[in-house]
Amino acid sequence: MLLFESIYDSIIHKLIDHKWSTIQELHTYLKKDIKVSLPNFYKIIGRLIDEQVVIKEDGKLFLHSRRILWFLDLADELKNTYLTEKSSVAQLKEGQSIYHESSSIESLDWVRWDRMLAVNRIYGKEESTYVYQARPYYALWMNKTEMAFFKQANKVADVYFLTGNENFLDKYGTNLYKHIGVMALASDTVPFLKDWYCVTVIGDYVFEVLYPKEISDYFKIFFDTIKDLKNFNETLFHRIFEMKANCKLTLRRDSNQAKNIKKAFQKEFNKKKK
Repeated sequence: MLLFESIYDSIIHKLIDHKWSTIQELHTYLKKDIKVSLPNFYKIIGRLIDEQVVIKEDGKLFLHSRRILWFLDLADELKNTYLTEKSSVAQLKEGQSIYHESSSIESLDWVRWDRMLAVNRIYGKEESTYVYQARPYYALWMNKTEMAFFKQANKVADVYFLTGNENFLDKYGTNLYKHIGVMALASDTVPFLKDWYCVTVIGDYVFEVLYPKEISDYFKIFFDTIKDLKNFNETLFHRIFEMKANCKLTLRRDSNQAKNIKKAFQKEFNKKKK
């Protein structure tokens, strides 16, 4: 059992944060993330106990040692199988490109993460990561996954995040990166497109994502009108990423373009220091 259902994943994460919790306490911790009644939650916990994922002792819950070791063994197997071989990204020569198209931002995002991780493995601590998003789309969409990746990446090398607008949600999303130690800035003077555009640079590699106008227009409504989190409908915002439209990722190895983008980042962050 891989526990990829959201309720099980959430339970695992909460038990990492709150070891020795009662069932009632754990249910309270999960209220913001998962809606499940307490009776049904008892049934879910019972199943996890039967599967030796969770153990209960003196009314308290914690992760079963056997399952922890299973996860560690699985992680080693995955690493040896998928993260040690050279990917097609590593074979790119100067001036060459790879293109990926998908029917939604959500499905394209899995490819984006895979390619970015592949490039990160090439450079390790040698190169910083530069991320520009016209709007902080991903921080507001999949906050836990986004922050977990950049928190880890920031331990390896510096990460710089820029967004090209200064409205309420732009600044709020930028601050989420700041809270995990990423150097982040919301600035309306960046020399990049102000909507529907994302670019990431790692070493000589440049990742560009373009959102179709029909999707960008929905995002624009949120970012241009929301002035308070109370009026931010997270569910509707998430649905934009599932909308069917042609989304494109371009990955190229271009040392000159990469160098120019890095200079643009440095210029914006130097303005902040003055």
